[in-house]
Amino acid sequence: MSEAHFTIAVVGAGPAGASAANALCLGGVHDVALIDRARFPRDKACGDGITEGAADVLKEFDLGHLLAPHALIKRVVVTAPSGAQAALEPVAGERRLPLAYVIPRTIFDAARVSAALQRGAADLTGYRLDKADRCDGRWSLELSGEPPARPRRRISADFLIGADGAVSPVRRALGLALNSDAHTSIAIRAYARAATPRKPLMQIDMIDGIIWPGYAWIFDSGSQIGNVGLGTELLAYKAQKRRLPEVLASYLSLLGEDFVFDQASVHSAPLPLPSKFPPLAHPAQSAALIGNAASMINPLTGEGISYGMLLACCSGAPWPMRSGGARTSVLPHSAMRKTSGRA
Repeated sequence: MSEAHFTIAVVGAGPAGASAANALCLGGVHDVALIDRARFPRDKACGDGITEGAADVLKEFDLGHLLAPHALIKRVVVTAPSGAQAALEPVAGERRLPLAYVIPRTIFDAARVSAALQRGAADLTGYRLDKADRCDGRWSLELSGEPPARPRRRISADFLIGADGAVSPVRRALGLALNSDAHTSIAIRAYARAATPRKPLMQIDMIDGIIWPGYAWIFDSGSQIGNVGLGTELLAYKAQKRRLPEVLASYLSLLGEDFVFDQASVHSAPLPLPSKFPPLAHPAQSAALIGNAASMINPLTGEGISYGMLLACCSGAPWPMRSGGARTSVLPHSAMRKTSGRA
């Protein structure tokens, strides 16, 4: 017997999952369970780049104010393998740069989770999904947390959204294989302090001898703390037989700046690529996949936040976007009827 029943359970409270919970609550779903094994705020291996697509979704959710404390990126630098470098900066009278920010995931994710909970989503953060079974027309979910504050729980839901990352338990519960090495990239990230303040910057370096195919980056909000990282194809990384922390250290040594990076902030993560793209909607099983669980990582840029957030907007089918753009729900039609009261 389940402890509680929900119309929709969202597993994963990162950019895609928290956005889905916000969209569903705005769409009139009053019993959404938001599940994540972490408690927020929490860190996440990421470049922290928030692009215009993600900013647009925040504004649709009435959360545009979350961007206000953060500086706009006003300089983008790209270095080619040959060493040639191009810089893009705003020029008066010309077209502006696309909106972009560097916001640590500890801040960005926690703010959207908090908004979803304030809008009525049930707080099941701090719980890990151990098992998901479909029976008698609903999902039965077994959850575990840190005892004694988070004892084991069992809940049920009519519909299930998997936004639970590259090794998605929901994806596996749907009988879908995870991406193989051939369809996965890997990235590593650390925070580094510069000796002097820097302008808000996004820098992409494809430097010969660092990592190839792939690139390194510096994303700097202008606070002297930069997000420094690099990414490559998983198969290429394994073939090079170098550990990612060593490659990251060699990149930092080439920057020619007095960077001191925090060893405790070094984190790596797999990035599932859409070259192995699973079905998003699963009507027969009343489920859907979004975000990294759906392999929504751009193989050229490593961007995944905006794609997950934009698709999550499709979860709240009855909720009208201010932009007037058409939305196709990733939820089964029965879920749309349940939430909107109409077919």
